[in-house]
Amino acid sequence: MRAGAGRRLQQGVALIQVLLVFAVLMALAVHLTWRQQLTISGTQHVLESSQGYAWLHSVEALGRAELKRDHQTPLPASAWGEWSDPFELEPGEAVFRVRPLDGYYNLNWLHDSSGVSAAPAQVQRLLSDQGQEGAWLQRLADWFDRDSGAEFEYRLVEPGYRPSFASIADASELRLLQPQQQTLAPLEIEGWAVFLPAQSRLNLQVVTEPVLRALHPDMGEPQWLALERAREDGLDSVDDWLTREDVEPLREELPAGWFSVRGEYFLLEAEVDYLDQTLHLTSWLRRDEDGAVQVIQRHYLPLAVDRADPDDDNGTPDN
Repeated sequence: MRAGAGRRLQQGVALIQVLLVFAVLMALAVHLTWRQQLTISGTQHVLESSQGYAWLHSVEALGRAELKRDHQTPLPASAWGEWSDPFELEPGEAVFRVRPLDGYYNLNWLHDSSGVSAAPAQVQRLLSDQGQEGAWLQRLADWFDRDSGAEFEYRLVEPGYRPSFASIADASELRLLQPQQQTLAPLEIEGWAVFLPAQSRLNLQVVTEPVLRALHPDMGEPQWLALERAREDGLDSVDDWLTREDVEPLREELPAGWFSVRGEYFLLEAEVDYLDQTLHLTSWLRRDEDGAVQVIQRHYLPLAVDRADPDDDNGTPDN
Protein backbone atom coordinates (compact mmCIF):
# COMPACT_ATOMS: atom_id res chain seq x y z
CA MET A 1 0.00 0.00 0.00
CA ARG A 2 2.82 2.38 0.83
CA ALA A 3 4.47 1.67 -2.53
CA GLY A 4 1.23 2.50 -4.37
CA ALA A 5 0.75 5.68 -2.35
CA GLY A 6 4.33 6.69 -3.19
CA ARG A 7 3.73 6.22 -6.91
CA ARG A 8 0.51 8.27 -6.76
CA LEU A 9 2.38 11.02 -4.92
CA GLN A 10 5.15 11.03 -7.55
CA GLN A 11 2.56 11.15 -10.32
CA GLY A 12 0.83 14.07 -8.60
CA VAL A 13 4.11 16.00 -8.28
CA ALA A 14 4.95 15.27 -11.92
CA LEU A 15 1.51 16.55 -12.98
CA ILE A 16 2.00 19.75 -11.02
CA GLN A 17 5.42 20.21 -12.62
CA VAL A 18 3.96 19.67 -16.10
CA LEU A 19 1.14 22.14 -15.38
CA LEU A 20 3.67 24.65 -14.02
CA VAL A 21 5.86 24.35 -17.12
CA PHE A 22 2.78 24.63 -19.32
CA ALA A 23 1.68 27.79 -17.45
CA VAL A 24 5.12 29.34 -17.83
CA LEU A 25 5.17 28.50 -21.56
CA MET A 26 1.68 29.97 -21.99
CA ALA A 27 2.75 33.18 -20.20
CA LEU A 28 5.83 33.42 -22.41
CA ALA A 29 3.74 32.81 -25.53
CA VAL A 30 1.21 35.49 -24.52
CA HIS A 31 4.02 37.94 -23.72
CA LEU A 32 5.79 37.26 -27.02
CA THR A 33 2.52 37.65 -28.92
CA TRP A 34 1.85 40.96 -27.15
CA ARG A 35 5.37 42.20 -27.88
CA GLN A 36 5.02 41.17 -31.51
CA GLN A 37 1.70 42.99 -31.85
CA LEU A 38 3.22 46.06 -30.15
CA THR A 39 6.18 45.99 -32.55
CA ILE A 40 3.90 45.60 -35.56
CA SER A 41 1.66 48.44 -34.36
CA GLY A 42 4.66 50.70 -33.69
CA THR A 43 6.20 49.92 -37.05
CA GLN A 44 2.89 50.57 -38.80
CA HIS A 45 2.58 53.93 -37.02
CA VAL A 46 6.13 54.91 -37.99
CA LEU A 47 5.54 53.93 -41.60
CA GLU A 48 2.22 55.79 -41.78
CA SER A 49 3.74 58.85 -40.12
CA SER A 50 6.75 58.76 -42.44
CA GLN A 51 4.45 58.46 -45.44
CA GLY A 52 2.42 61.42 -44.20
CA TYR A 53 5.50 63.61 -43.82
CA ALA A 54 6.70 62.46 -47.23
CA TRP A 55 3.39 63.75 -48.62
CA LEU A 56 3.96 67.05 -46.80
CA HIS A 57 7.38 67.47 -48.40
CA SER A 58 5.92 66.56 -51.78
CA VAL A 59 3.29 69.28 -51.38
CA GLU A 60 6.05 71.70 -50.38
CA ALA A 61 7.87 70.80 -53.60
CA LEU A 62 4.70 71.69 -55.54
CA GLY A 63 4.64 75.08 -53.84
CA ARG A 64 8.28 75.68 -54.69
CA ALA A 65 7.53 74.77 -58.30
CA GLU A 66 4.75 77.37 -58.32
CA LEU A 67 7.24 79.99 -57.16
CA LYS A 68 9.63 79.06 -59.95
CA ARG A 69 6.78 79.32 -62.44
CA ASP A 70 5.83 82.72 -61.03
CA HIS A 71 9.42 83.90 -61.55
CA GLN A 72 9.10 83.14 -65.26
CA THR A 73 5.47 84.20 -65.73
CA PRO A 74 4.08 86.24 -62.82
CA LEU A 75 0.92 84.85 -61.32
CA PRO A 76 -2.12 87.13 -60.87
CA ALA A 77 -2.37 88.85 -57.50
CA SER A 78 -5.55 86.89 -56.74
CA ALA A 79 -3.60 83.62 -56.79
CA TRP A 80 -1.61 84.46 -53.67
CA GLY A 81 -2.94 83.22 -50.37
CA GLU A 82 -5.61 80.99 -51.90
CA TRP A 83 -5.81 77.35 -50.89
CA SER A 84 -5.15 74.97 -53.74
CA ASP A 85 -7.68 72.43 -54.92
CA PRO A 86 -7.34 69.20 -52.91
CA PHE A 87 -4.88 66.61 -54.19
CA GLU A 88 -6.25 63.12 -53.80
CA LEU A 89 -4.02 60.69 -51.89
CA GLU A 90 -4.36 56.98 -51.23
CA PRO A 91 -6.09 57.45 -48.87
CA GLY A 92 -6.66 61.11 -47.93
CA GLU A 93 -6.00 64.50 -49.50
CA ALA A 94 -3.56 67.41 -49.39
CA VAL A 95 -3.83 71.18 -49.90
CA PHE A 96 -1.40 74.10 -49.74
CA ARG A 97 -1.15 77.84 -50.17
CA VAL A 98 1.72 80.29 -50.69
CA ARG A 99 1.71 83.81 -49.29
CA PRO A 100 4.24 86.54 -50.13
CA LEU A 101 5.78 88.11 -47.03
CA ASP A 102 7.50 91.15 -48.47
CA GLY A 103 4.20 92.98 -48.93
CA TYR A 104 4.04 93.52 -45.15
CA TYR A 105 6.08 95.96 -43.10
CA ASN A 106 9.42 94.51 -42.01
CA LEU A 107 9.97 95.49 -38.37
CA ASN A 108 13.68 94.74 -38.72
CA TRP A 109 13.87 98.00 -40.67
CA LEU A 110 13.99 99.53 -37.18
CA HIS A 111 17.48 98.04 -36.84
CA ASP A 112 20.39 100.33 -37.71
CA SER A 113 21.74 97.81 -40.21
CA SER A 114 18.71 98.40 -42.48
CA GLY A 115 19.57 102.03 -43.20
CA VAL A 116 15.86 103.01 -43.08
CA SER A 117 16.03 106.09 -40.86
CA ALA A 118 12.32 106.81 -41.31
CA ALA A 119 11.29 103.43 -39.87
CA PRO A 120 10.25 104.62 -36.35
CA ALA A 121 7.87 107.22 -37.78
CA GLN A 122 6.53 104.73 -40.31
CA VAL A 123 5.76 102.17 -37.61
CA GLN A 124 4.03 104.81 -35.50
CA ARG A 125 1.76 105.65 -38.44
CA LEU A 126 1.04 101.96 -38.95
CA LEU A 127 0.19 101.48 -35.28
CA SER A 128 -2.19 104.43 -35.39
CA ASP A 129 -3.84 102.99 -38.50
CA GLN A 130 -4.28 99.62 -36.76
CA GLY A 131 -5.60 101.21 -33.56
CA GLN A 132 -2.74 99.80 -31.49
CA GLU A 133 -0.68 101.59 -28.87
CA GLY A 134 2.45 99.55 -29.46
CA ALA A 135 4.00 100.03 -26.04
CA TRP A 136 6.60 97.47 -27.07
CA LEU A 137 7.95 99.71 -29.88
CA GLN A 138 10.41 101.59 -27.64
CA ARG A 139 11.41 98.34 -26.00
CA LEU A 140 12.13 96.91 -29.45
CA ALA A 141 14.25 99.96 -30.28
CA ASP A 142 16.18 99.45 -27.02
CA TRP A 143 16.57 95.75 -27.85
CA PHE A 144 18.31 96.77 -31.08
CA ASP A 145 20.46 99.54 -29.53
CA ARG A 146 23.70 98.54 -27.79
CA ASP A 147 23.84 101.92 -26.04
CA SER A 148 20.33 101.72 -24.58
CA GLY A 149 21.37 99.99 -21.36
CA ALA A 150 18.64 97.41 -21.88
CA GLU A 151 20.92 94.56 -20.81
CA PHE A 152 20.82 95.78 -17.19
CA GLU A 153 17.03 95.41 -17.06
CA TYR A 154 16.97 91.90 -18.50
CA ARG A 155 19.74 90.70 -16.20
CA LEU A 156 17.33 91.23 -13.28
CA VAL A 157 14.89 88.71 -14.73
CA GLU A 158 15.01 85.19 -13.30
CA PRO A 159 16.80 83.63 -15.10
CA GLY A 160 18.58 86.65 -16.51
CA TYR A 161 19.57 87.13 -20.15
CA ARG A 162 21.05 89.76 -22.46
CA PRO A 163 19.58 91.29 -25.63
CA SER A 164 21.28 90.09 -28.79
CA PHE A 165 21.20 93.61 -30.31
CA ALA A 166 20.79 91.83 -33.65
CA SER A 167 17.77 91.92 -35.93
CA ILE A 168 14.94 89.59 -34.88
CA ALA A 169 14.81 86.21 -36.59
CA ASP A 170 11.40 85.11 -35.31
CA ALA A 171 8.41 87.01 -33.95
CA SER A 172 8.38 84.80 -30.85
CA GLU A 173 11.39 86.84 -29.65
CA LEU A 174 8.93 89.66 -28.93
CA ARG A 175 8.00 87.81 -25.75
CA LEU A 176 11.48 88.53 -24.43
CA LEU A 177 10.83 92.26 -24.57
CA GLN A 178 8.29 92.08 -21.74
CA PRO A 179 9.34 89.07 -19.67
CA GLN A 180 6.89 89.90 -16.89
CA GLN A 181 3.95 90.07 -19.32
CA GLN A 182 3.81 86.96 -21.46
CA THR A 183 0.62 88.31 -23.04
CA LEU A 184 2.71 90.16 -25.63
CA ALA A 185 2.21 87.74 -28.49
CA PRO A 186 3.21 87.91 -32.15
CA LEU A 187 -0.50 88.16 -32.93
CA GLU A 188 -0.23 91.89 -32.18
CA ILE A 189 1.57 92.34 -35.49
CA GLU A 190 -0.53 89.86 -37.45
CA GLY A 191 -1.94 91.30 -40.63
CA TRP A 192 0.47 94.18 -41.17
CA ALA A 193 4.04 93.35 -40.14
CA VAL A 194 6.61 90.58 -40.28
CA PHE A 195 10.28 89.99 -39.45
CA LEU A 196 12.55 89.53 -42.48
CA PRO A 197 16.26 90.26 -43.01
CA ALA A 198 16.90 93.97 -42.53
CA GLN A 199 17.98 94.38 -46.18
CA SER A 200 14.72 93.05 -47.62
CA ARG A 201 12.63 95.31 -49.88
CA LEU A 202 8.92 96.03 -50.13
CA ASN A 203 7.25 94.24 -53.03
CA LEU A 204 4.98 96.71 -54.84
CA GLN A 205 3.06 93.85 -56.45
CA VAL A 206 1.58 92.72 -53.12
CA VAL A 207 2.10 95.58 -50.64
CA THR A 208 -1.02 96.38 -48.61
CA GLU A 209 -2.60 99.83 -48.50
CA PRO A 210 -1.92 100.50 -44.76
CA VAL A 211 1.78 99.70 -45.24
CA LEU A 212 2.04 101.95 -48.30
CA ARG A 213 0.30 104.85 -46.54
CA ALA A 214 2.69 104.56 -43.59
CA LEU A 215 5.81 105.09 -45.71
CA HIS A 216 5.38 108.86 -45.88
CA PRO A 217 3.13 111.37 -44.08
CA ASP A 218 1.87 112.67 -47.45
CA MET A 219 1.15 109.19 -48.79
CA GLY A 220 -2.56 108.65 -49.21
CA GLU A 221 -5.31 107.45 -51.48
CA PRO A 222 -3.95 109.10 -54.69
CA GLN A 223 -0.67 107.24 -54.39
CA TRP A 224 -2.47 103.97 -53.62
CA LEU A 225 -4.72 104.39 -56.64
CA ALA A 226 -1.65 105.16 -58.74
CA LEU A 227 -0.16 101.85 -57.60
CA GLU A 228 -3.33 99.97 -58.47
CA ARG A 229 -3.32 101.49 -61.96
CA ALA A 230 0.35 100.61 -62.37
CA ARG A 231 -0.45 97.00 -61.46
CA GLU A 232 -3.25 96.92 -64.00
CA ASP A 233 -0.94 98.34 -66.69
CA GLY A 234 1.79 95.84 -65.86
CA LEU A 235 4.18 96.74 -63.07
CA ASP A 236 7.51 95.71 -64.58
CA SER A 237 9.78 98.07 -62.62
CA VAL A 238 9.70 100.30 -59.56
CA ASP A 239 9.80 103.38 -61.80
CA ASP A 240 6.45 102.37 -63.31
CA TRP A 241 4.96 103.58 -60.03
CA LEU A 242 7.45 106.22 -58.86
CA THR A 243 7.08 108.19 -62.11
CA ARG A 244 3.29 108.43 -61.82
CA GLU A 245 1.97 111.98 -61.53
CA ASP A 246 0.67 111.55 -57.98
CA VAL A 247 3.86 109.86 -56.77
CA GLU A 248 6.55 111.92 -58.51
CA PRO A 249 6.53 114.75 -55.89
CA LEU A 250 7.44 112.23 -53.19
CA ARG A 251 10.05 110.39 -55.21
CA GLU A 252 13.10 111.98 -53.55
CA GLU A 253 11.83 110.84 -50.14
CA LEU A 254 10.90 107.36 -51.38
CA PRO A 255 14.21 105.79 -52.43
CA ALA A 256 13.85 103.20 -55.18
CA GLY A 257 16.04 100.92 -53.07
CA TRP A 258 13.12 100.43 -50.70
CA PHE A 259 11.05 98.67 -53.33
CA SER A 260 10.99 95.73 -55.72
CA VAL A 261 8.48 94.21 -58.12
CA ARG A 262 9.44 90.58 -57.51
CA GLY A 263 8.81 88.67 -54.29
CA GLU A 264 11.76 87.23 -52.40
CA TYR A 265 10.29 85.80 -49.18
CA PHE A 266 7.25 83.55 -48.98
CA LEU A 267 5.34 81.45 -46.49
CA LEU A 268 4.05 78.05 -47.60
CA GLU A 269 1.39 76.27 -45.57
CA ALA A 270 0.56 72.64 -46.31
CA GLU A 271 -2.03 70.33 -44.79
CA VAL A 272 -2.26 66.58 -45.37
CA ASP A 273 -5.16 64.41 -44.21
CA TYR A 274 -3.74 60.92 -44.30
CA LEU A 275 -5.45 57.87 -42.78
CA ASP A 276 -6.47 58.95 -39.26
CA GLN A 277 -4.04 61.84 -38.88
CA THR A 278 -3.86 65.45 -40.05
CA LEU A 279 -0.35 66.82 -40.57
CA HIS A 280 0.63 70.47 -40.98
CA LEU A 281 3.76 72.10 -42.38
CA THR A 282 4.71 75.78 -42.42
CA SER A 283 7.80 76.57 -44.52
CA TRP A 284 9.63 79.86 -44.93
CA LEU A 285 11.00 80.12 -48.46
CA ARG A 286 13.42 82.49 -50.17
CA ARG A 287 13.56 82.93 -53.93
CA ASP A 288 16.75 84.40 -55.39
CA GLU A 289 17.17 86.54 -58.51
CA ASP A 290 17.56 83.45 -60.70
CA GLY A 291 14.30 81.94 -59.46
CA ALA A 292 15.88 79.23 -57.30
CA VAL A 293 13.82 78.57 -54.15
CA GLN A 294 15.48 77.74 -50.84
CA VAL A 295 13.81 76.50 -47.65
CA ILE A 296 14.85 78.72 -44.75
CA GLN A 297 13.00 76.91 -41.98
CA ARG A 298 10.18 74.45 -41.40
CA HIS A 299 7.65 74.17 -38.60
CA TYR A 300 5.50 71.08 -38.19
CA LEU A 301 2.79 72.91 -36.32
CA PRO A 302 -0.96 73.50 -36.68
CA LEU A 303 -1.90 76.19 -39.17
CA ALA A 304 -2.56 79.65 -37.76
CA VAL A 305 -5.82 79.94 -39.72
CA ASP A 306 -8.41 77.25 -40.31
CA ARG A 307 -8.73 76.90 -44.09
CA ALA A 308 -12.43 76.19 -43.64
CA ASP A 309 -12.94 79.54 -41.89
CA PRO A 310 -14.87 81.90 -44.20
CA ASP A 311 -13.41 84.90 -42.33
CA ASP A 312 -9.84 83.98 -43.28
CA ASP A 313 -8.17 87.31 -44.08
CA ASN A 314 -4.79 85.95 -45.18
CA GLY A 315 -3.01 87.77 -42.37
CA THR A 316 0.63 87.30 -41.63
CA PRO A 317 1.80 84.24 -39.73
CA ASP A 318 3.06 84.26 -36.17
CA ASN A 319 6.56 84.58 -37.42
